[in-house]
Amino acid sequence: MSLGVFWLTPPTGWSRIELPPGTIDLTEFISSAPLIFRGVVVDVKVERSKTQMIVPADARFKVQRWYRGNGGSDADVHYETGFHSPGHLCLDFQPGTYWLVFATEKVGHWEFVDDCYGAQPVSSVIASALRGSGIVDRMEADLEAGLADPERRGRLVSLQALGGIKSTASRPALHQIIDRGDSVEKDWATYATLRSGDTTVLGRIREMFLRGEQDVPACYLGWELSQLKDKSAIPGLIEIVKTVQNSCALVNAMTALGRTMRASEALPAIASHLADVDAGVRFSALNAMSAVTSQPQCTLPLEPRWTQDMVEPTISQCLNWWNQTGTRMFAIPK
Repeated sequence: MSLGVFWLTPPTGWSRIELPPGTIDLTEFISSAPLIFRGVVVDVKVERSKTQMIVPADARFKVQRWYRGNGGSDADVHYETGFHSPGHLCLDFQPGTYWLVFATEKVGHWEFVDDCYGAQPVSSVIASALRGSGIVDRMEADLEAGLADPERRGRLVSLQALGGIKSTASRPALHQIIDRGDSVEKDWATYATLRSGDTTVLGRIREMFLRGEQDVPACYLGWELSQLKDKSAIPGLIEIVKTVQNSCALVNAMTALGRTMRASEALPAIASHLADVDAGVRFSALNAMSAVTSQPQCTLPLEPRWTQDMVEPTISQCLNWWNQTGTRMFAIPK
């Protein structure tokens, strides 16, 4: 069946789909990597081969800051490079570039904890004074210092990494960029703020979808809507469902309103998408209607696989129920 499966599957559930730059979730690495530092690449050694598509390499870093572990002022990390399959062997180091590194110790050498996302680019600017003693506190202070980098790329990678940390403490600094940055910086700061669970940026998220913003990947921006749990997000999510046409935004906003928040006040907006032209959006609207109302007319049978001839009649049945009964049963005060 064709139900817009791409929109229905969360990005983090895909098997080694390569994530766009700036969308990586760093929280797992922060909690689990035995060695975490940031530094500048001094040199890279690659063992060239005429017969092998994947070859060993070593990157030597001059360490700026250790966050976990302490290996001195230099760090050599072993990795593999060459044939780049999706989600693997993505790391490409050049001397003079700055990185946040998540590594682990193997027999006789260090390796990145992930061969695609085990190092993230950062600004060359680092905090002169750190706040707190925790790993995230110190990392966050350095990344916030990067927001003042005179180079625009340094500011952008700092915003992206702050988004990956998902720390609520970074919100004030991110809101300053939303207020004063250029258009691209504002959008990345908005995405980073949303990733921290801040619902106050939903109006700006809606604007980004309405104008078809291209810098922050739309489906990753949409995915963060589905992660919201604070019910203060309900009005903003309803406005997105009512006014935005982007499938990623609609599917994920309805997921949050239905499955997570059981927001009965969102039912009129959700029900309007039971007749959407996009099959994936219709399917998501049905699931949200079922989660909020628990009505059998809106609930698919328990089957290992749903087929098109099961889903579409249920969507029509749910829409008819809403128009004839649901609107009275769930009367929404104006």
